[in-house]
Parts: sequence; structure tokens; C-alpha cells
Amino acid sequence: MARALPTLLVLALLGATAAAFALTESLKLEKTPIYRTHVGRPIPGQPNRTGLALFSPVCRCATDHVVVRFYLRKADRLTVWIERKGETVDTLVRDCRYGRGWVRLTWDGVQPTGIVVPDGDYTPVVHLAAEHRTIALPNPITVDTQAPAIDSTSVKPTVISPDADGKGDRLTVTYAFSEKGRATLLVGSHVAVRTRFPRTSGRLRWFGKIGTDTVPKGAYPLRLVVRDQAGNRTEPRALGTVTVRYVTLGRRLISAGPGERFYLRVSADAPVQWRLAGRTGRAKPGTIVLRAPKRVGTYRLFVSVAGHTATARVKVERIG
Repeated sequence: MARALPTLLVLALLGATAAAFALTESLKLEKTPIYRTHVGRPIPGQPNRTGLALFSPVCRCATDHVVVRFYLRKADRLTVWIERKGETVDTLVRDCRYGRGWVRLTWDGVQPTGIVVPDGDYTPVVHLAAEHRTIALPNPITVDTQAPAIDSTSVKPTVISPDADGKGDRLTVTYAFSEKGRATLLVGSHVAVRTRFPRTSGRLRWFGKIGTDTVPKGAYPLRLVVRDQAGNRTEPRALGTVTVRYVTLGRRLISAGPGERFYLRVSADAPVQWRLAGRTGRAKPGTIVLRAPKRVGTYRLFVSVAGHTATARVKVERIG
């Protein structure tokens, strides 16, 4: 009998091990009560999709909150909260019954006291009363309330002529930010161009248009705005002024004798066409030489490039 005891003990241990292994394997095969979890910012126009799990509760934008979505396999009573480093910072629902199907909750990053939570990473946690289970979702949420810094900018050139001739048609803004963000260039009070993807550095190119319309000649203030991936927006940074010109004349009033030659400075980036008293011609930009009409009087001189025209008065009078 004594000799049989070790054998029985070994058999008992093997049986217990087999039972534990079987229980472990059955637990592995047991389906989780919640699945298809999605945690992130809402995507405008796509209510069933979410974006980055990174947001700013203070951005005053469409994505100032995150959505917590998951599919509940069986009806249950749920308590869902947000925690950080094991501490509960906010409770989304407490002991609420949900049927089988989708559960959709939102979190705005504001505690019940009305205070915005500190920047950092947070974990959504779900407790299922009937299942007696608590599940931390594997989708961390990051709160970021700090706007990016604009480290450097440059603007070249400061005078453009957007007449589609390939010369001086565009303005380039080069920038660098402290973190990834989408840049927006404001010309006057209008949005002129914005980047499509968030970057820490890059270039914005403006071709003298607001929407589909080319702006008229004049001086326009430039400002740069950056919005980071969390939604935080910088205050507009002044970049100076850009001058839009197509053709500019050095004088608006010209006095000359009948048939006398006169000189006129023309600023443009392409050959110009001129018209005076029924005569026409072409000239390169710079100082052009024209001849006044032979009859005394006041005439209008037209100088054009790419459909844009500047005018001057030519006063012909006898001298002496």
C-alpha cells in the first residue's frame, strides 16, 4: 500500500494539471463579452468611424471630444469610466443596462468638477455586472491642450504678379513648427491656402487667388495659423505684406511737346502692349521710349500685360 501512494500522488497531480490545462484552454476559447472596439475623435459626416485617439477639450472645434464604441455580445449592466495611472478621473455611465449590439459613449475631457483633465494618456475601462468582469480597453486616449509653437517662417518674394506667365506668379511661405500641424495662410481676412497633411516643416505656395478668383492689384497683409493634430490652434502670426502688381507705371501724368519723345518706367514681368492716340506697340518691361502725338491735347496712354492695364495721361502742349 505504501508503495502505491507515490504512484497515486503522481496520478493526482497529472489529473490536476490536465484539468487546469483544460480550464485554461476553455478560457482561451471563450469569446470576450465586448469586441470591435473603436476609440477616437469623430470624423465629420461619418458617424460610424473614428479618427485619432488624440484630442483637445479646449480647441472649440468639431473634434473636442472622443468616442468610445464597442460591440456588446450579450445584454448587461455596464459601468464605464476613464482612468489614469489607476485613478478614476471621470465616469461615463454607471450601472446602465445595454442590450446586445453597439454601445457608443463620448468623453469631453472635462471632469464632473468642470475642470479639464491634465494633458497625458488615459484608459477607458468597462465593467460588466452580469459577467463579473472588468476590461481595460487597449485603446489609450491622449489629451493635448497646448497649441504648437511656430519656430520659424520666411516669405519670398514680397512682390508677385499672378498673371500665369510663369514669372513671379507665386509667393512661397516656408515654415517650421514645434510639432505636426496643418498650416493655413490668410491673405487679408481670407483663407488663401492650407496644407493637406500635418507636418513639422514645409512650404505653402500662393498663386494670387482667393478661391478661383485672382486678386486685384494692391498690398495684402499675410498671416499664418497652425492647428495641431489634437485640434489646438495658434493665434495668427503676422508675416508682413505682399504686393500684387501686374503692370505699374512710373508716372501717371506725362508732359511733352508735339511729336516729342518721352521716357516712361514700366514695371512688369513680361512684355507689355501699349496704345496711345491710335498707335500701338510692344515693349519689354523697364524704361520704354514713346513719341507724343503731334497735335496739342490730352491723351490717355494704355499699357497692358496679360489682360491687366495701367493708364497715364499724356499732356501735349507747345513749349515756349
